[in-house]
Amino acid sequence: TQIQYDLYRVPFNDGKGGTPERIVGASANGMSNNFPKVSPDCRWIVYVRCRNGQLMRPDSQLYIVPFEGGQERRMNCNTSLMNSWHSFSPNGRWLVFSSKSRSPYTQMYLTHLDEEGNDTPAILIENTTAANRAVNIPEFVNVAPDGFSKIDAPATDFFRVFDLALDLTRKNQLGDALVQWQKAVELNPEEAKAHFNLALALERAGQIEQAVAEYQKTIGLDPENSGAFTNLAVALARRGRMDEAIQYFEQGVRIEPQSAKARGNLAAALMEKGRIDEAIEQCRTALEIDPDYSDAHNTLGIILNRQGQLDEAILHLEKAVAGDPASFEYRYNLGSSLAAKSRFQEAIPHFEQAVSASGGREPASLAMLAAMFAQTGRLAEAAATARRALEIAIQRSDQDLVAKLQARIADYEARIAP
Repeated sequence: TQIQYDLYRVPFNDGKGGTPERIVGASANGMSNNFPKVSPDCRWIVYVRCRNGQLMRPDSQLYIVPFEGGQERRMNCNTSLMNSWHSFSPNGRWLVFSSKSRSPYTQMYLTHLDEEGNDTPAILIENTTAANRAVNIPEFVNVAPDGFSKIDAPATDFFRVFDLALDLTRKNQLGDALVQWQKAVELNPEEAKAHFNLALALERAGQIEQAVAEYQKTIGLDPENSGAFTNLAVALARRGRMDEAIQYFEQGVRIEPQSAKARGNLAAALMEKGRIDEAIEQCRTALEIDPDYSDAHNTLGIILNRQGQLDEAILHLEKAVAGDPASFEYRYNLGSSLAAKSRFQEAIPHFEQAVSASGGREPASLAMLAAMFAQTGRLAEAAATARRALEIAIQRSDQDLVAKLQARIADYEARIAP
């Protein structure tokens, strides 16, 4: 701000005012002099001096000058960066002010003044607010030391709990984080971010219905929160409530029409409901926004596979795998499309990666890998891999898959040369 201020005194004159008088020591010095505070005994003026503008400038420094004007002094309490927002104590012996010398947020400092206006180096008053909240215009309260039995500061308490919950979440201490998010919502039930984070914590804890309720509260408080719409839709889809999920996915797209992720989520839900043309349209729009978006390539690849357009399906599924080579789903879908084209040898490494991604505990990928081994003449490996799948199918009491695998194993073993 290319503007500079001088401090002036205006006579009271029974309320009629008079000619402004420049305060010597706080004017006509080539600097901006601003935010004056007069000591309770009317002996001193403490003001901010900076090159331009007023208040919290990077070079803001506190100066003291006699009330009637005279020689100003730079105060000893100044920190290295941004000094302002100051106030006197009722007895005029203490000055509280704010600075950003130790934090991107203003913090509260204290200095003592003697009868001659000489001040001490400042001390930081710690733990007065949350680490990511500013202290602006601190004031003294003129009460006796025992005048307060308790100070309620719900906003401060809320931010303290919010920050603690966020820290626990980042440390993956999810159970403790859930407790703190619940406390945050109790302290400020009108804060959408608290409800959103509580919903996330509940979802991670497997409490899906409670998470759905918190996402809905988030949307009620913040109707433009696309993340809440998307997460709510995902939670509803997992509960089999696909029609409701699609409505919320559509709201997410309305809020963020240029989000490839929002359109990709909607496309997957539309595909599950059999609304194929709409799903294809959303996939193609998502890929126009982000040509490398793996989920959209995967969904489009599945649709094209089902429609018999295998060559195009494979192209999209290869792009999905390129974007996330560790994805079980992408590898399995690409392997299946290659197998449908009788490209069995090419399908093998993708099913092997799918088996690896699942830790060898997903029987469908093992069964498909066994089939690819059989199609390429590796019958002993086919039988061994199918037996691994059979063991898991038996543990899961999947009788249909057990019967299919037993038949396949018998076939593989019968075809192995003696």
